[in-house]
Amino acid sequence: MNNKIILSIGVITYNQPKELRRLMLSVLPQIEPGVEIVINDNSDNLESESIIRNEFNSPYVRYFKNKINVGSEGNILLATERSLGKYVWWLGDDELKPGAIAHVLSIIKNNPEISLIWINFEVNGLLARPLIQDKFFKDRNQVVEEF
Repeated sequence: MNNKIILSIGVITYNQPKELRRLMLSVLPQIEPGVEIVINDNSDNLESESIIRNEFNSPYVRYFKNKINVGSEGNILLATERSLGKYVWWLGDDELKPGAIAHVLSIIKNNPEISLIWINFEVNGLLARPLIQDKFFKDRNQVVEEF
């Protein structure tokens, strides 16, 4: 794996092995050099770990199981701390559409000064927040003004 990680995809999971498998099936084919997947498992369930170790063993994937349940916020913080990339993209057990990672990398490469990107997503076919395009922000004040 390329030692210069641009983007870490921090996957936050808790007791959802089927959803984690679905996510990995959508994400792993899109991975390219400079991208890693950091899975942070907050559950004591062994099925998720088995799925990752047996079905998705890849140099682009790093799996961590928390010793105790640290809650959603703690899980996000741990995934961020364990990430090696300059940028971190947090995911739950979501499925990514083809081209999503290339899209994010393109935004990052063309706008290296950004600190936050809003990537639209769908829930049951409906956009979470109807936007004409993805948005990126240079500081948190712009985020507050927008949303």
